[in-house]
Amino acid sequence: YANNPASIFGHTFLRVNSSDKKSISDYGIDFSALTNTDHGVEFAVRGVLGGYMGQYNIKPYYMKMNEYLENENRDLWEYDLNLTPEQIDRLLAHVWEIQNNTYFDYYFFRENCSYQLLTLLEVANPAWNPSYEFDLETIPVDSVKALTQIPGAIKEVNYRPAFKKTVSQRLGSLNSLEHTQMEGLVAGKISPEDVTSARVLEATIAQLRYKRFEEKSFTPDQEKQLKATLIQRAKVG
Repeated sequence: YANNPASIFGHTFLRVNSSDKKSISDYGIDFSALTNTDHGVEFAVRGVLGGYMGQYNIKPYYMKMNEYLENENRDLWEYDLNLTPEQIDRLLAHVWEIQNNTYFDYYFFRENCSYQLLTLLEVANPAWNPSYEFDLETIPVDSVKALTQIPGAIKEVNYRPAFKKTVSQRLGSLNSLEHTQMEGLVAGKISPEDVTSARVLEATIAQLRYKRFEEKSFTPDQEKQLKATLIQRAKVG
């Protein structure tokens, strides 16, 4: 969004799949600047000239998903990389070594979140050299393109739409009668038990959740309405 320079620029990070095949247990690795509370001109100058320390960060992946899809309403694209378990172990060992012993100067245009992740992947698989393509600037979308140009590097691509986009899509799929039903449910004028349409119930759930997100608060009646709608959606199948 326009008042967030990092959002306009984009961001890349790595997801490390857990061994139990459940994405809730996955971890995200990213590289970012330790900017403290600087704003405006100082933030821009220090970011461009390498005035900030840059470090790798590791967080549960569900936290990264929540940050992107819900808190910031940003779409998320996932590129499944073709790395062996041994290569992934080497990448993680390298991250651990750097995280515990040193740091990099952060340069907004080149040695940034995307560039430092590309160098991580080169440690994992020395046959890959995507960072060599960038001399003056490393833009996140271009770093992804560099990986897609390596034969066999990308196995699969998945897309996770932002929360707001999901809500808009659900609302846009309703006809006029279903939309009226949904508005009645959101306003509490219709009981969820009286609705059997999964599409209407899902649109209502999305709208109520987005309303809670927008207003940063929910009345007890709204919480009750959301819970009742979730229960009815589970019953409908």
